[in-house]
Amino acid sequence: MVLPNQKKCEKQGITFANLSIFGALINLFNYHKMKKRIFSIFSIALLGLAIMSSCSKDDSPDYVGKWSSEYTDQAITYKETITLGESSFNVSSLMNFGLVFTEVGGAKGTFTANGNKLTANITSEASYDFVNVMLVWVNVDKTMIFEYAVSGDTLTLKYDENENGIFEAEEVTTYTKE
Repeated sequence: MVLPNQKKCEKQGITFANLSIFGALINLFNYHKMKKRIFSIFSIALLGLAIMSSCSKDDSPDYVGKWSSEYTDQAITYKETITLGESSFNVSSLMNFGLVFTEVGGAKGTFTANGNKLTANITSEASYDFVNVMLVWVNVDKTMIFEYAVSGDTLTLKYDENENGIFEAEEVTTYTKE
């Protein structure tokens, strides 16, 4: 039996033995192509799973983030920025004397949260040295207990500085999430 194009192939020097080798190579090529497709499909599925799992609800506490408070008193604008991690904090205090904000203080440390209380362990504080015109950091070991509340993009911190059991207006600071 003569297959279609067999004579044409034989004239060009292609025999059935060669065709079977080409057929095997084509099958091998198709096999690797199929493996690549399966790998690609698997990769896309894995990527989709990673994206979906990263889009799941954030389990961080509501206080985590960058918060700021700003007020003006006698033509001086004060701004305080607090960056709260899950157990660490960084405070930056700025003053604007009319031209630009200048960092004039700060604090760093760790804290624990229990209910509506934050117990802050301050490990370093900064104050502005107006003589040498620079911020000076010193190591400290202080503990302060705050009451806190988060409502939407607002963080309220209360600290009973005079320890009279009452939170006066100056002992309550409201921050906005940045």
